[in-house]
Amino acid sequence: MHSLATMCRMLACIGYTEIEDLLLTFRQLAITGKSTDGKGHRDGWGIGWYTDGNDCYLSKKAECASTSDLYMDTVKRVIHDHATIFLAHLRKASPSTPVTDKEAHPFRSNNLLFCHNGTIKKWDDQPLGEDLDTLLFFRKIQETSIESAINYFKRFNYTSLTFLLTDGRTIWAYRDFREKEGYYTLYYLKTEEFVLFCSEPIIQGEWVLLNNGELITCSHLDITITRLTS
Repeated sequence: MHSLATMCRMLACIGYTEIEDLLLTFRQLAITGKSTDGKGHRDGWGIGWYTDGNDCYLSKKAECASTSDLYMDTVKRVIHDHATIFLAHLRKASPSTPVTDKEAHPFRSNNLLFCHNGTIKKWDDQPLGEDLDTLLFFRKIQETSIESAINYFKRFNYTSLTFLLTDGRTIWAYRDFREKEGYYTLYYLKTEEFVLFCSEPIIQGEWVLLNNGELITCSHLDITITRLTS
C-alpha cells in the first residue's frame, strides 16, 4: 500500500485541572513527538475548548506550536475560561496537503470538535474529493453516526481512521489503523478526577492503549468501551 500519510498528535481532556502544565507538555510533541521521519509535528496546531456554559471556542494556526506566541496566548485563555473539556492537535502534513490555518485541526461544526490522525484516499491513491479527508470524515459522522461513518470509510484506502470527537459533554475516542501500528496509537488515562486521551503518554500514570477497532465513549468520567467490527 502506497500512502502519503498525514500524521498528528492528539489530546483530549475532561476534568484535568493542571491545564497549563498539560498543554505545555503536549506542545513539546511538536518537536519530540513520535513520527516516522523523526522531524516531529511542526505544520500547525489547534486547541478547542468548552466553558461551564458549554460555549465552544477554537484557536488554531499553521505554525509550529513550540515557537507559537498564539499557542501560549490560547493556553492562557483556556485557563481563564476554566475549560471543562478541551481538545488539542499537532499537525504533520503530507507532502500533497497545503499547510494553512484552514487545514489545522481540530475542526468545528456548531458545538462539535473533531480531529483525526491518518490519511484516507481512493484505492487509486487519488484524493477523496476537493475537501480534506478529515473534513469529509467529520461530515459523514454528523450526517449518519460514528459507526456508520467508520464503516463507510473502511471501504477506502486509509492509513488510519483514529480520531477524537467531543460535543463539550462527551468525548469519543477511536483507534483504527492499517499500517504503522506503533505510530497510530491512542492511549487513555483514567483517575477519579479526570480522563485524558493522547496519541502517546505525556504524564505519569497507568495509560492504557486502545486496541485496533476500539471506540471509547467518555461522559462525566465514566467510560464505555465498544469493539467495532466491519
